[in-house]
Amino acid sequence: MRLRSFHFFLLAISTTALLALAVACSTTSGGYLYYPTRGIQVRADSITQGKGCGTAPTQVYKYVAVVSDADGMVRAASLNDCFADAVFQQLAPSADGGFYNFYVDVYAFNAADYAKPQRALADGGAGGTVADVVAEIATGDGAADHRGDRHWAGRTLKLTWETDCAAVQEAGVEVIAVCKPLVNAGSNATIQLPTAAFPGTEGGFSCDSDTKKKGAFTLVRASLRGLKPPPPSGDGGTEDAGNTDAGDASADAGDAGADAGNTPDASPPPVLGAFEGTCPKPIVMDRVPAPADHVLDVELLQRPEDGGPPMSKGRAVCRASTKLYESVTAQCEPAPTP
Repeated sequence: MRLRSFHFFLLAISTTALLALAVACSTTSGGYLYYPTRGIQVRADSITQGKGCGTAPTQVYKYVAVVSDADGMVRAASLNDCFADAVFQQLAPSADGGFYNFYVDVYAFNAADYAKPQRALADGGAGGTVADVVAEIATGDGAADHRGDRHWAGRTLKLTWETDCAAVQEAGVEVIAVCKPLVNAGSNATIQLPTAAFPGTEGGFSCDSDTKKKGAFTLVRASLRGLKPPPPSGDGGTEDAGNTDAGDASADAGDAGADAGNTPDASPPPVLGAFEGTCPKPIVMDRVPAPADHVLDVELLQRPEDGGPPMSKGRAVCRASTKLYESVTAQCEPAPTP
């Protein structure tokens, strides 16, 4: 009998202790004692994929990750070895809408570009490391607070490659950011091609499914050609516009460019990409080299009522001058008469 009573006594103590622990781990005086970790993780292997991690010119040596919220405000930044994941925890939501959607801009370096001085000093000399720039991004220290400029780091660093990632922070977990493959520095501009109407030599073309209507089209095909980068602006162009020697590869795609096109025998600039869309939805071309002048060769087609292959209805030529990290709208004109 005494043994049974003792068992009931132990059970009562254990139950009371568990209830007390549960209460202590959840709330006390209206506040939580335990905060589940939440954050965003950028996997190193998603950054180095296709290039590898090391000191060779074609390998990623280190990378910078800059986290911005839905309003474009920089929330955190870090410098990471090529083998290390970038982890950001307890990120604050955007001020305007309270959203936990975040963008992560990644700037990667090979060993040679990482060793370069990153900024010009006030006395005209060169100095400053990648770590110095990252510290200025994360804390807002320096001559100006750059936390309101999501792409300041990309315009400042002498990087080799870059990409961007996206993630939605969730309570209690570290969300893996989804990243695009790396591209050469200076290949992060966007061109938008409106498709509702195009100019023509005889009244123009309009988006319309009426196969009997003159100038009506429903399908747009565009070939993007790269020309030479435009000349520096009056302020001397600044090094920010070009970023890095490695980034010149993206602009060099069009170096057969405008000068070559001035001669009748010269071949046209190379095609950088082919795009197709149904009007009136704009065609969006991202990851385009910048700064550079581009030409779009546009063909307008109509789908016949019998379901046969699309028929060409006309052509147009569109042009766009890209700016790094910006979206520009192409301006169109009638295609020259053959």
